[in-house]
Amino acid sequence: MPLPTKSALVLIGWLADQDESTLLQVASLRGLKPSECESLAEMSQALLGEVNTLATLRALPREQLHSLLELSKNHAPGAHGNALAACGLWNGESGSPTLFLDSAGLAALAGIDFGSPAPVVPENFLDSPSLSLAATRAWGTVCMVEDLLDVLGGAKLGAGRESLLSATARKTLLQEVGEGYNLDLLAGLAQQAGLMAIHSGHLLPTKHAHDWAQLTPDAQWQWLATRWWAAAPAWFTGTIALTPALHWDTQGEAQASYSYPLAQLEELGRIRESADALGLLEEGQATTWTQVIDDGDAAAKLFLGSLPPVTTGVFAGEDLTLLATGPLGKGHRSSLNKIAQRDLGGLVPRYRLNQASLLRALHQGYPAENLVKDVRDACANPLPHAMESMITDTIRRAQDIILRSHEGGTMITTGSSERATELLIDPRLSMVGLSQHEDTIVLSPWPLERVHTALSQASHPALVEEAEHTVEQPAPAEQAQWWSGDPEPAPSVAETITTLVSGLRSAASKGVPAGVGSMIEVAVAGKVHLEVVVEMPDGSLVTFVMEPRALGGGRLRGVELSNATERTLPVSRIRSVQPIES
Repeated sequence: MPLPTKSALVLIGWLADQDESTLLQVASLRGLKPSECESLAEMSQALLGEVNTLATLRALPREQLHSLLELSKNHAPGAHGNALAACGLWNGESGSPTLFLDSAGLAALAGIDFGSPAPVVPENFLDSPSLSLAATRAWGTVCMVEDLLDVLGGAKLGAGRESLLSATARKTLLQEVGEGYNLDLLAGLAQQAGLMAIHSGHLLPTKHAHDWAQLTPDAQWQWLATRWWAAAPAWFTGTIALTPALHWDTQGEAQASYSYPLAQLEELGRIRESADALGLLEEGQATTWTQVIDDGDAAAKLFLGSLPPVTTGVFAGEDLTLLATGPLGKGHRSSLNKIAQRDLGGLVPRYRLNQASLLRALHQGYPAENLVKDVRDACANPLPHAMESMITDTIRRAQDIILRSHEGGTMITTGSSERATELLIDPRLSMVGLSQHEDTIVLSPWPLERVHTALSQASHPALVEEAEHTVEQPAPAEQAQWWSGDPEPAPSVAETITTLVSGLRSAASKGVPAGVGSMIEVAVAGKVHLEVVVEMPDGSLVTFVMEPRALGGGRLRGVELSNATERTLPVSRIRSVQPIES
């Protein structure tokens, strides 16, 4: 897009007069990238661009948009002038007031009906029972995010092209986490909170995920909720701030459209779904946490006070199920996630013990001697005989067959010669080519992973001696290789602006006013006529009105308009630059 050059020159001059904190504020409010902050010329181009301008207008409330319209008519902006200047939409009261909007922005303002009446909003708020329900649901969301990250920590699942989750990743996750998971919502929350990221085409927990998993439930919720709220659209958070008693089921869209006339509400359904999951909405209304969420600690304290008590444990059934009858505490949840198969997720999960889940735990290093004890401790009722027998029998049988890699194949050590013979004569194991090595040792030329799978399918539970050869399940969270972020983190906007300001100050120390170079660059590109003030060797100031032609080697070349004389001016002696009408 061609630069709106004269506006760009005025904007550059205004930006040059601002301090580092103001520039950073403008960049933050306008969502600029580091690459757009490397020079004042690039900043001005980004700020005046149609895409950025319209995105900014869509995030502004009604009153500020009306002030912009007044400014476009050369009227005073009223009480919102400072807020508009902070966004880089006009240059404030200094000098000649200038509005930094292109034709598309002005057209958008002109299309707003500022005379339309506001929707009527009732004045009622939520009661305590609703808050309790919201807290219970939000706690369940925290648990499900933790379950999702736990699976991702050991599985290499691919990211999708049009969504976070590929079809394969979605299928694997559904098998691993159990029922009741809105995977797209949970993955979105995890990514937005910095707990999950896409790296080399795969979904992986970040370096923050392991630390987050160790936090208390209220601190985990605070982490998720505050980060989601900060990234939520202004039309949602701003509308809640203006009308906290709003019923989003019936009035949300109308009120948001009124309060933010240029907002695009296509994502309203997804935003509401996430807010519901985090307990920020309940029964169509904003919970009181939204009023204090900017103070994360205060919000977490209120959230903690609304949580239901944890249950004493799960109910163990004769059918090998483990059913929580209420919110399950973090300790029991952690143990059962390692030992059992999760059939239903959330705050009140349901598990099932089976041979595969016990073998998974043993392969991942779970102490065999602790299995019965930990299951018994997690149960609120006496452990059924059938369940205890299944655990002890699985441990006994698994410990009777030990696998280890051996010379490119696999060595199988059994507890007796009879056990070795049982394996050798089993026709279901013929595909792995077993041969006797010693009375209790059997060899296979096939890799450990294939042998382990064949034994499992033939109902011969076995333990793998080397933890890295785990087949059925990934390593546990505490052993997983958590991704630590981008190998080479890109410079932040703050770092880029610091570098920019440092360069401007360095130039200023040599007598060159801030922004002069950027203004000349834009003027050359747009053939904008300039009034250039130059300090001569004797200290006098001379003004040249010229058309700039080129900038390079620390010199400005152009044609003086009064006499068509070509001029070459050293940039180091230029003291001011002002655009003039062509």
